[in-house]
Amino acid sequence: RALALFRVVLYHLTGWAWLPIVFPSMGVMFALAGTLMARSLKRPAAQVIRSRVRRLLPPLWLLGAIGVTGMVAQGWGPDAEGHPGWWWQHLTYWILPLSDPPYAYDVAGIEGILGESWPEDLAGPLWYIRAY
Repeated sequence: RALALFRVVLYHLTGWAWLPIVFPSMGVMFALAGTLMARSLKRPAAQVIRSRVRRLLPPLWLLGAIGVTGMVAQGWGPDAEGHPGWWWQHLTYWILPLSDPPYAYDVAGIEGILGESWPEDLAGPLWYIRAY
């Protein structure tokens, strides 16, 4: 499951066309999701929510640690948004995703590896975690 999720994130960050051929992770993800959903219907709701939080938040924290560090390394910071106090508070959405986490809109990419919109590509799909 972790390998399939990593492959999805890597594909969306890089756009490498050969990646789905080498490792077709979407089929793996759908099969795992169906199995987990069927199993969760047999358990109490509180236990299901607790296990989902344990399963979803640690990868988000790792993604946030890497992504926010990369954005800050490329010059993104509190002054970039114009509201330094709010910026620090909104960074907590990378810890507990109750709303969209902040990300840099205009940072330079890494030539040949990451495009200029990599922070948006990183943070955009996070609505899945809030929704599910």
